[in-house]
Amino acid sequence: MYWEKIKDKKGRVIEKIEKCTINDFHMTEEFKNICYRYPEYEDEFISLIKKYWQCPFSNIPSNILGKYCNLDAYHTLMMHEENKSRYTDQCREIYLDNLRLGARLHTGGMYKDENFRLRYKEECNKMIAYGITYVATAYCKLRYEFHKLNANDLNLYNESCKRLLSRGEFLEGNVSAIAKKIVMDNLNDLYESGLDEPTILNNYGEDIYDAVIEGLKEVNVKADLSIGRKKKPFVSIVNRLNSILGLSTIKLGKAHEELEKYLFFKSAYDNFIKIWDNQMKDIYNIPDKFNFGGVWMTSEEYSEFVKTKYFNCTSATKDYPIILEFLINKYKYEGVFLTTIYYNKNKLPKQDKYYTDVLGLKTIDEAYEHFLTKINEYPKEIIDEAKMYSKDQYCENMKNGFSKFTGFWMQADFFNYIRTGYDELTKPYSDEDLDNNFKFLRKFILNQSLFQKYTKVRINSLG
Repeated sequence: MYWEKIKDKKGRVIEKIEKCTINDFHMTEEFKNICYRYPEYEDEFISLIKKYWQCPFSNIPSNILGKYCNLDAYHTLMMHEENKSRYTDQCREIYLDNLRLGARLHTGGMYKDENFRLRYKEECNKMIAYGITYVATAYCKLRYEFHKLNANDLNLYNESCKRLLSRGEFLEGNVSAIAKKIVMDNLNDLYESGLDEPTILNNYGEDIYDAVIEGLKEVNVKADLSIGRKKKPFVSIVNRLNSILGLSTIKLGKAHEELEKYLFFKSAYDNFIKIWDNQMKDIYNIPDKFNFGGVWMTSEEYSEFVKTKYFNCTSATKDYPIILEFLINKYKYEGVFLTTIYYNKNKLPKQDKYYTDVLGLKTIDEAYEHFLTKINEYPKEIIDEAKMYSKDQYCENMKNGFSKFTGFWMQADFFNYIRTGYDELTKPYSDEDLDNNFKFLRKFILNQSLFQKYTKVRINSLG
């Protein structure tokens, strides 16, 4: 009655939206059904719902709840009577003793070593930072190279435009949006204009600085929090910015969009490389604080920032599907190969020993080459599966190869040497990692899992 549950394709609840308020819940279909079933309790239901709003168990009259509890106890006993012959008395007593022990431990609370918890949390934060930095660096590298192919030439833009582009604030050439962002992000009552003038001058250059400050002077307005709702000050600023940026001479189409994306990911990649070069030499030397783009953050703040802005692999409904689709497109045929043989190895002679014992191959790269060039020699079921994954490349099995540690076992199940190369996979990021697709995918998946698993430990166990 209280909530409408939004579910994903797997039926998991991903969002709850409030359906009613304390003043109109009686209009819902759920409440009408309750009153239809228990008409004599309508007033009591209304009273309890208002007293214990959004606490469903407390909203039930005691006469109804008591009958339910009696039935629950009775059927629990009947389940015991029905199934007790399946377990020995000793097995049942051990189980009950364990329950009693757990209850006694929790009765007086549980002691915890706070110093150890804090040290463990600190180590978790370091592993999280290492994992997210690796995958974000690699992803930004792949993305900026991809967008660069079809991007506008940066030389088409003047220096003021380049400043905005480099900061990720060009906003597709929407001058009104640019003006509003500069003003609202730099409010400061200490200056006559109401803006942090030195910061604007330093970040955007003299031309944009003049356009903003002179635009405010022209209409005799001092910027404050309310300026975002006003039109007049921005008309003057926008007119000046239009003249300075010279956008009428630049074609702002698909090629420009690609340029903005290229610069966004290239800027991030450059900052990540500075971290690898100067702050985090390897997995044994992870700092407590990170400097990203001139801003210092704790390792926990840094990881959250990177996850949110560049590689959100915890968002099942928003950013992560976009990331997965990009990776699947980039490594489509490697993904089809691994997914097909992993989920159909029972159809191969000697199953996971097929490539080593039957064909005498030594590496996953050789197996991939064999799959591509001699696919017609494989069983028909495997050929059909490969065709299916080629057409339905975003299906669950294909995604598993990029989103879960399953992607590692897709390779390691067939070649033992892969299971012994963990040290190589924990080395710092290098552009050379991208030279070998299968090794890169292993390293990528391991570091992604490092981030995901330690994040889960921190949230569930360490607070």
